[in-house]
Formats: sequence, C-alpha cells, structure tokens
Amino acid sequence: LLIYVLKYSVQKAHATAILIILPLSLLSGIIYATYVNVNMTMLYSVGGGVIAGGVLGAFALSKFSSKWLIIIFSVLMAIASGRMLFF
Repeated sequence: LLIYVLKYSVQKAHATAILIILPLSLLSGIIYATYVNVNMTMLYSVGGGVIAGGVLGAFALSKFSSKWLIIIFSVLMAIASGRMLFF
C-alpha cells in the first residue's frame, strides 16, 4: 500500500512500517503484562530477539537495494507463514 498507492520507496515503506509497529507493540506488551501473569524469562528472551532483529533490519534497509529488500522480505514471510501453518 505504501509503495504502490503512496509511491514510497521500498526502504521508506519498511522504515515507516517499523516506526508504526514499535510503539504499538510496546503499548500492547505493557497492557498484556498489566493484566496477565507474564513469564519474565520468556519476555526478556523474546524482547532481546525483537530488539536485535529491529537493529539488524534497520541496518539492512540502508545496505540493500529495493529489489533485494523485496526478495528478502518475501522469503522471510514465506518461512514465517510455513512455520505458522505446519508447526
């Protein structure tokens, strides 16, 4: 939508999506932790991975061309959807 309708570059569209997802994820995490008993060990493990992935992803946005970003993102989404469907 950002790329085809609003004519954003691939890099700008991915950066915008990350910027929107980050505060929403933090807010939902705080709300969830407030009302549900949360396994803190799991929270720190997953949180660390999310932060590391965000930093690596932001770094990758500036290093890859639009073509490669589309290919990498498509492959990662296919892997994630396969895991969700079959595991």
